[in-house]
Amino acid sequence: MLLIPLQNVKLGPAQPAHLWALAFLGILVLHKEIRATAWELFVYALFMAVALVNTRYGGFEHIKAGEQIMKFGLIYPAFYLVGRAYGEQGDGRLPVGLKYLFVFVAVQFAVEWFKPPVLYRTTNFAVGAMHGTFLERGWLANYVLLVAYLWYLRTDRALRATVAFLAVNILLALLTQSKSTLVQCGLLLLFTMRAPIGLKISLVIAGGFAYWAYFSAQLTGDMLRVRLEEERGLAMAETVRVLARDGWGHGFGFVESYFSRLWFSVRGLGLGANSIFCAPVDLAVIAGFAGVLFWAVFFGGLGLSSLRYMTPIAAGSIINPFHQGELIYLFAGLLIAYGLREARAKRGAVSSKQESPPILSRPT
Repeated sequence: MLLIPLQNVKLGPAQPAHLWALAFLGILVLHKEIRATAWELFVYALFMAVALVNTRYGGFEHIKAGEQIMKFGLIYPAFYLVGRAYGEQGDGRLPVGLKYLFVFVAVQFAVEWFKPPVLYRTTNFAVGAMHGTFLERGWLANYVLLVAYLWYLRTDRALRATVAFLAVNILLALLTQSKSTLVQCGLLLLFTMRAPIGLKISLVIAGGFAYWAYFSAQLTGDMLRVRLEEERGLAMAETVRVLARDGWGHGFGFVESYFSRLWFSVRGLGLGANSIFCAPVDLAVIAGFAGVLFWAVFFGGLGLSSLRYMTPIAAGSIINPFHQGELIYLFAGLLIAYGLREARAKRGAVSSKQESPPILSRPT
């Protein structure tokens, strides 16, 4: 958890968190503690098989396909399985909480201010927005959101906990200028906050008005036109045309290759960019229907009794390249483990000696 933010620190081609996840996975294998259902294994195997066939025999040029295969074949599964195993152990409580997050935000602000070498790297994207030790501002905002979310689920989810949860995420949204995390906050409160449905809807509507009042300049006029005509809208339109011609997918490394050779330019895509900002569509480009199924299961909890707990990840992945972040796989594993444990407890599938109360409904 403490190593994940060190995204600018490199140990060879890997980040410190990568080595930790692989080492932890080795321990899990030795102790036979790998946790995965037949459904998870089937969907993952199907996705990898289709993606590898598309990469090898698709007839298209690919860039950094080997790097992507390494990530999807080893790094991302390692983080997911570590999350699954940890979520199945004990009470599944994270070793950090809300106090840690406020200290963490202060440290990230200091890193942004002083720009220490190794820990900090200047980015040309969203200049002026805080990204601290992360490669991009979005990963910082989502790290805080997901840690706060897991803390929130372990509280009584009443007004006091809700205010604290919103406070840390609104602070991060202002510092990072990340708009999508506020949308994720609204959705997860709608599904998990313990309050009358009318009150929850009223809070979400009020939050929507505040969101529009603060970010309206970025969502209208020239900035909206640029997003639609030169950036995400153009990228999506071209990707839909690609999938319409061949819906089986095009394998790893196709997006970077295709958009770097396109006769017109799409802002944010080309050499060095391997996704089009939308995880389900990106995964469809890689493996067609198998990619969409991969997204539905590992980002939405489909078939794993975890649909409502995966709300922030599923929602965020629609407008972010979450399929390219080990952070997301770690938290997806944790949340899916929580959902499965709660489902087993409700079914009475384990003995009273082994059974823990539903994790997501026990206040601290």
